[in-house]
Amino acid sequence: MKQIVKAVKAGLPVTDMPKYNFPIRILKTSKSVCSNNTRHDLVIVVKSGILGWDARTAFRAFMQREKARSPHLHVGVVFSLGLPRKHGGRLFNREGNIISLPGSNVHNPRSPVLVSSSP
Repeated sequence: MKQIVKAVKAGLPVTDMPKYNFPIRILKTSKSVCSNNTRHDLVIVVKSGILGWDARTAFRAFMQREKARSPHLHVGVVFSLGLPRKHGGRLFNREGNIISLPGSNVHNPRSPVLVSSSP
């Protein structure tokens, strides 16, 4: 974790992921997160599906262990949740059902359209 923070602070790419064996990745780091009065050395944004509860719980436990190992580092974690996607755009795979979400106007919502269903 120390090497990752050092690389990010220096503006260098993170070339090696920590050895925690979870299928997640660091998407974006930021200098300001949540509010103006919080300060982090590193912010990790984790993209996760809604059904990925176990993976998020395991990652939280991993981060707690890392915090205990390096208490002087202030690392923030943000989970970006969404439906598992089958393809880009507005198609999502929800437990084998392919769903198309029409439009993006929240003031004029339309029902999602079921495109296909797995047997």
